[in-house]
Amino acid sequence: MLAVSSSLAVSSSSFGLAIVIRSWWARFAGAPAREFMRLLSTRLPHAWHSGIRLIVLDRSLATKSDLFFAQTSKALDIASERAPNAYAALGRSVRQIILRERSRPKTPSYHRFQLAAVVTPEIALEVEVGLYTAWLLYASGLSRGVVAAERAADEYFESLDPADRRRGSEWLHSNLPLAEP
Repeated sequence: MLAVSSSLAVSSSSFGLAIVIRSWWARFAGAPAREFMRLLSTRLPHAWHSGIRLIVLDRSLATKSDLFFAQTSKALDIASERAPNAYAALGRSVRQIILRERSRPKTPSYHRFQLAAVVTPEIALEVEVGLYTAWLLYASGLSRGVVAAERAADEYFESLDPADRRRGSEWLHSNLPLAEP
C-alpha cells in the first residue's frame, strides 16, 4: 500500500514539475512573440488595467472597444475583491486579454506564449459581468492546468450566495474556455 501511494506522490510531483517547466519555457520562448504582438497592436484599440493590457484584435470590433474595456475592468475589479488568490494568479499568468472573433472553432482561450486570455464578444460583451469574471479566472487558470482553472473559478463562486453559485457554475461548465490541445 505504501509503495503505491509513494509512487502516486512521485508521479503527481513530477506532473507539477512538468507544468512549472512548461510555464517557464512559455515565458522565455514567448518573449519575442509578445514584444512583436505589442508592436503590431499599437494601432489597435487598447487599454491597461492593473498591468494587464486589454486589446481589441479585430478591427470589426473596434466600435465596441469602450464596452470591452469597461466590462473587463469591472470583471477584474470583482475578481480582485471576491477571489484575491485567483486574481493574483491571473496577474502572474495573463499579461493581455484579447477580444477577437473566433476564426477557428478550436482556438484556445489561453495562449501560453502570448500569456493572453483570448475572449469572444459573446462572452466579454453579452454575459453578466459576474459570469465573465468566472470565465476570466478559469481561462487564466488554464496556464497551470484544468484543475487549477477549476480552483480559480471555484474561489470566486464560493463568494456568491448558493443560488448564484449554482447558476454561475452551470453557465461556466456549458461555456468552458478551450484549453490548448
